[in-house]
Amino acid sequence: MTKIYLIRHAEAEGNIYRRAHGHHNGLITHKGYNQIEKLKKRFIKEHIDAVYSSDLVRACITSTALTEPRGLMLNKTEKLREVGVGVWEDMAWGDIVQADTQMHVYFSTDPDKWKVDGSERFGSVIERMVSFLTDVGEKHSGQTIAAFSHGYSIRAFLSAIMGVGSEAISKVKHCDNTGVTLFHYSDGVFKIEYQMDTSHLSQEESTLAHQTWWRDKKSRLSENMRFEKLDKEKDAAVQESYRQNVGQLPEADLEFATFLQRDAVGMLGIDTNKEQGLIKYLYLLPNWQGRGFGVQLIGHAVSFFRKQKKPVLRVELPMGNPAIKLFLGHGFNIISESHSLCLMEKNIQNW
Repeated sequence: MTKIYLIRHAEAEGNIYRRAHGHHNGLITHKGYNQIEKLKKRFIKEHIDAVYSSDLVRACITSTALTEPRGLMLNKTEKLREVGVGVWEDMAWGDIVQADTQMHVYFSTDPDKWKVDGSERFGSVIERMVSFLTDVGEKHSGQTIAAFSHGYSIRAFLSAIMGVGSEAISKVKHCDNTGVTLFHYSDGVFKIEYQMDTSHLSQEESTLAHQTWWRDKKSRLSENMRFEKLDKEKDAAVQESYRQNVGQLPEADLEFATFLQRDAVGMLGIDTNKEQGLIKYLYLLPNWQGRGFGVQLIGHAVSFFRKQKKPVLRVELPMGNPAIKLFLGHGFNIISESHSLCLMEKNIQNW
């Protein structure tokens, strides 16, 4: 018999930027590194013989919770990767909902019906996950191993060994970041002891506890932002709000208006012709401020400048601006301060 821990990666950019990161190499967040430390403490007394991981950065970094304290080599494999989402890769979930509503519904509720250009099929994910973990179970008979993977892929695997069809996938809950599933393998049979356990995290340290997209429809809020190029006439109200509450709107090379479904939420302005990526302004309407939506605007800027291969993203804010706290909480560091301005910078390189 082989004892196998199947573990989801720590919180990564896609989870908080609310973007579709299948094979896209999103980086671990500040909270994610704290989750890794908690995972390390959870397993501190547990004997582990071998560690396997998806070859994507967010899973490999999470696996250090088990490899580093034990001096174990990490075995990387594409077989544990997240589902490839094709043309959806790195799109904002709000844009996906707007452009392809039915396929977005299928993705979570009946994934065998989900298909977009370049995507991996649900059955293919099941096949590679079951095949790989079966091989690992045979290879490490009598041992304890850990495998690090991703939310969709773990859910697909569990649906298969639990005998849950695609149309009934809602019976398999979503796994929180660093959620742990323990099962035993013997003679071709997987037996689950427990699944998706996050007892090593407090509610504050959890990712899903602060989101609603995975809940039933009655308790779910619209939290996936979509982006359109700013229209000076159509989006006049949000521009006027900026002028009244902040001041003169800075000029920017490219500007976006942001929405939650039909509700205007704010604006994002970026400069595209600098050596580093540069956010000229980021603004949320007053009734949307302080509710955790600002990070999705940061994520949109990160996505844009990564495509341009800009390794660094900067923002310059007036001293005392409350947005400084937002940026500090999401990976930016202060690189210079004057009596009037604060210059901040974040490494966004994922290549």
